[in-house]
Amino acid sequence: MGIVKWIVFSLGVFSFAIAAIFSVMLMMQDPPPPKKANAKKPVATKAEIKKIKNKKGALSKNEKLVLEIAELHSAIEKKDKIIDSLKVVAAKTETLQKELQKITQSNASSKSKASRAKDMAKTLSSMKTKAMAPILNKLDDDTVILIYKQTSKTARKNILLALSEARAAKITKKIINQQ
Repeated sequence: MGIVKWIVFSLGVFSFAIAAIFSVMLMMQDPPPPKKANAKKPVATKAEIKKIKNKKGALSKNEKLVLEIAELHSAIEKKDKIIDSLKVVAAKTETLQKELQKITQSNASSKSKASRAKDMAKTLSSMKTKAMAPILNKLDDDTVILIYKQTSKTARKNILLALSEARAAKITKKIINQQ
């Protein structure tokens, strides 16, 4: 009798474990997509609606309802078209806002970079040409140009004198082509 109880108990635990596993698996599945509303058939065809509109005399209650439903369907279709065009405009607006944000960030970054270049230009302009030369020769052309633009006319001369002739000519050409 003890073995029978143990077997029944084991089967119960096993059944419970299987049920728990299947329950967890069902909960982990994505829910089914919502069913799309079926496009309802119009109450009357366009020809029937035209026939009712052209009818002389009093309209029956049914005919009045058919015309009213047709007008409502037409209004819904117009509003759906407006909603679709508004969605397109909203998407374009969102894209433009993202572009504007990128441009604003880039502009802020450029201003920050120009400010740092101005500070560095002040430091370099207080140096003698020989002391400035090794520093400028290790900088890339764009950085030298940025510093050049932030200095006074006298300091600009010293910056160009601190560079080799070939590099000074190359940077001068870049500066002229930028403007």
